[in-house]
Amino acid sequence: MRRDGEFWLIHIPQRDLYTQARFEGEVELMGRDVVAIEDDVAPDSFDLDVVYE
Repeated sequence: MRRDGEFWLIHIPQRDLYTQARFEGEVELMGRDVVAIEDDVAPDSFDLDVVYE
C-alpha cells in the first residue's frame, strides 16, 4: 500500500488485486472488501496484513 496523491493505492499481491481508499483509516476495510468480493466470502473470514511501502 502506498499514497498516491489523494488516495491510498492498495495491492493484494497474492491475488494481483488492486483497489484504493481515500483515507488511511479505510485501507484495511477496502482491502478486505476487494478480496471478499473476488472470493465470495465474508470480509472478516480471513487474515489481512497491511504493509506500507
